[in-house]
Amino acid sequence: MRRYKPADLEAVEYLHVYAIQQAGAYLGRGAWDDDVYAIEEAYLNNQGEFLIGEWDGVFVAMGAFHRTSPERAEIKRMRVHPDYQGRGFGQLILSELEGRARAMGYKTLHLDTSVLQVPAQKLYEKNGFREISRDMYQNLEVILYEKQLGCGVFANHSSFEALLQDKEMLMSQWSATYYAVLRERGENWDARLPMRQQEQWEEHAAFMDALADDGFVILGGPLGDGEEKFLLIIAADSEQAIEVRLADDPWTPLRLLRTASVERWEILLGADGSDRPGA
Repeated sequence: MRRYKPADLEAVEYLHVYAIQQAGAYLGRGAWDDDVYAIEEAYLNNQGEFLIGEWDGVFVAMGAFHRTSPERAEIKRMRVHPDYQGRGFGQLILSELEGRARAMGYKTLHLDTSVLQVPAQKLYEKNGFREISRDMYQNLEVILYEKQLGCGVFANHSSFEALLQDKEMLMSQWSATYYAVLRERGENWDARLPMRQQEQWEEHAAFMDALADDGFVILGGPLGDGEEKFLLIIAADSEQAIEVRLADDPWTPLRLLRTASVERWEILLGADGSDRPGA
């Protein structure tokens, strides 16, 4: 993670447009995104920040804030490339932005996101942002969020609760049984369309994000170059528990995905316990 540089402008423009196009919330080029084309003026020279997230040299995430009053700053341009969503990049960017805003003396963070961007809503709510109102902008309904910043990492009660939940989730994962679950295309998968254009993609993606947030799905994604098979690493009590949870996936009754196999996965690397909590 690093600060924006002028050489990043083209990549910022691309990620800004591509990510919201994939979410179905792109309004086209207009005055509402002039800031994307003037990062220094809108953010770096406006008592704000603009951060870039890279992974193995790939531009995968970004986020920013700028001053709106002496004690308030607005979170803007939170974007994660669709191919890298669900891996925690958005959380890293948001946490760093919040820390920097607090260090600069801001007392309140506020932001908005569209009703179409469900993963973004989950991220903000998990981090203690609360909905204060809704509005319409260019025929798109948006949710307005706000968060009061404390003076330290545990000052916000909601954030502290989220941290405790994450710790409990991590501890439970170490004691759970792991399974390698192979899912494959179902009979109603439209081979003419990519994964993100299949029926009820947004609902499926939100469901999988929720499983990851719960610590049920540890890792997951397509196998190989195509989108024919999908591997999930799951922490669960039993194969039956996996069957019950995956039955709620919107793509299961639509017959877009089916479970091909479920096998227990024994972890051998690190099995001596040297890298486990409390060791």
